[in-house]
Amino acid sequence: MFSCLKQGSKVFVKHLNIKHCTVNRELLIELKQMKDLAHENLIRFVGICVDDQHISILTEYCEKGNLRVIFLFFKSCKNHK
Repeated sequence: MFSCLKQGSKVFVKHLNIKHCTVNRELLIELKQMKDLAHENLIRFVGICVDDQHISILTEYCEKGNLRVIFLFFKSCKNHK
């Protein structure tokens, strides 16, 4: 997992532990729906990258970390009160 720049925007790249993926019409429709989905409480799906060695998904980069990190932070703050 790492972040990179895609057309000037910082994105999160997650390498999937999948060596083979069959791309069919149903999968393409679902990926388009994910890309079109927009809500302030959801991380935006940017796209998918498929090459000979890896399959990766690209999502919006969250500066403050994922939900697990945020929950652990608030839990530790609550325990210190």
